[in-house]
Amino acid sequence: MEQVHKDKLREFVARSSGSKGEGLLTEMNKLMDYLFEHNLAYRTTVRCSVVGVHPQNRDGMGVSCHHVAELIKSIHALGFDPSKVNMLLVEMWPGTPETAKAIQFNDRMAMVSSGRLPSVACGGPLRYCTIQGSHTNMACRSLLYGAASDDPALTDSSGKLSIDRIGSQWAAAIKNGMECTVLTSAVATANPDIISLLQASGNAVQQISKEEDEIQVSNRIIQTINSYQSLHGKTPLWSDISNQVLRSQPKCKEAAPSIFLFSLKYSAGDAFWTETESYIRAHGLSRNLGLETWTNLSTDLKGDARVWYRHMLLKFAFCNAERVLSASDAKKALSNKELLKEAVNLVKVAAQWKNIAQTLCADEKKKLAMKSHMGHLEVHLISILLDRKKRQYETMGQAAKECMAELVTETGATIPTLPDEWSDSPQDGSSKPTKDDRPKGPARLAQHKYAASGALENVEEVLASKGFQPGMQATRGDVTCTIRKITTSDVEILLDDQTIKVVSASSFLNGEWKLNSKTSKEQEEVEWTSDHQPRPLRCSFKS
Repeated sequence: MEQVHKDKLREFVARSSGSKGEGLLTEMNKLMDYLFEHNLAYRTTVRCSVVGVHPQNRDGMGVSCHHVAELIKSIHALGFDPSKVNMLLVEMWPGTPETAKAIQFNDRMAMVSSGRLPSVACGGPLRYCTIQGSHTNMACRSLLYGAASDDPALTDSSGKLSIDRIGSQWAAAIKNGMECTVLTSAVATANPDIISLLQASGNAVQQISKEEDEIQVSNRIIQTINSYQSLHGKTPLWSDISNQVLRSQPKCKEAAPSIFLFSLKYSAGDAFWTETESYIRAHGLSRNLGLETWTNLSTDLKGDARVWYRHMLLKFAFCNAERVLSASDAKKALSNKELLKEAVNLVKVAAQWKNIAQTLCADEKKKLAMKSHMGHLEVHLISILLDRKKRQYETMGQAAKECMAELVTETGATIPTLPDEWSDSPQDGSSKPTKDDRPKGPARLAQHKYAASGALENVEEVLASKGFQPGMQATRGDVTCTIRKITTSDVEILLDDQTIKVVSASSFLNGEWKLNSKTSKEQEEVEWTSDHQPRPLRCSFKS
């Protein structure tokens, strides 16, 4: 790129860095006009198969599995309108360090998604990355390559998204490509700040499918704190970086000062945030906790700051279908002496689990699986600590053993020796269930018996020990069913519409299905006339 263009890009960055909302959008529109005028940007038709997510997208967060799924459902319900697509891409050339970094970033997103996002390896060579419109492009890729989904209206019998289930106009756009704006690779190479400014301007006017939430703002705050410290050699005040953080005018901006406080004390330069953000991106919802909750989560404690415990609370807050952590809950969790005393044992159990799991998971894929199950355990532990009615396990030790069994099953690792204190009796400091409407279950879990391959052999016995037996009702999200039959690999269920489906037993073992707390009735006899017999349909529900 000629020096005159590099100088001009620096001018745009300098003017835009302090701009917010409409001011930022105005500067970026002028920038795009300049890029088009000098052949540094162009319009062309691009197939989603050769497009990935840029590592700087959404302040380094990339895409959310949950929002990709919601976007697919929304477009399927409302119809696809190509005129509403507004994707901004940047060129990626094979063999460059930038492309290698982008491939690594996209592969990691796919690996932690449990099959809900396709890898870049599914398509042709990576030629472009999205700056704006990342969720739209990923929705298209997910349909093209059959990503896992729990939406029966969009999946085939194996639980994979099927492009045959969507409208012909959308299917054609996925296969043939859509018109996009593309920046030349020279622009990103000459001034990487251009990428972050353009994606921020997209957020400001909601030109992309997912609005900024508190986790994305947290990411930006941490990056801005680190940049400020590198440049000025000191820790910033909120007033030093607020304009830069809030330039896209996020709806959660009122909570930003408290998010800054939490980030400064417990996240900036800390490895905990990397794992927390990655887990929430893969398993969480776009949810704003609000100013008061973040303030309470930032409460100072005497002695140990309990950083891990605070991050567990964050995962618990963002990764439940319902809002389960209120501002008063957060205050109690960090002020109640009894809870803080029990939290010591909670962190001990988590640390024991992590130490054992690390010995089982050597390669990168197994390490990512370990981090995913570690996050599941942390959410379970907080649910037990706060004595939630809908908690899945009664004791911390029980949760630790089950999460370890799930990790062993997924990775095929050797079955480890577990600590004696992970007993099933409620002696580990966890609260005891007392309310009548809590799901009833057996006092002890069945012993898990594994084959040499690591596969669980006594599936029926283990599920029965958790309360899953023929005749019992179970729920997954909005789906309610009656269990009809359990085998080593499958569970046959009857849905409310009298459709029989066969789902994987692992979906019950992994906690994707819950016992229906409102029913404990014996198996119901269902009589079918010969003219209206339900046809079994094999499917797979995945998280």
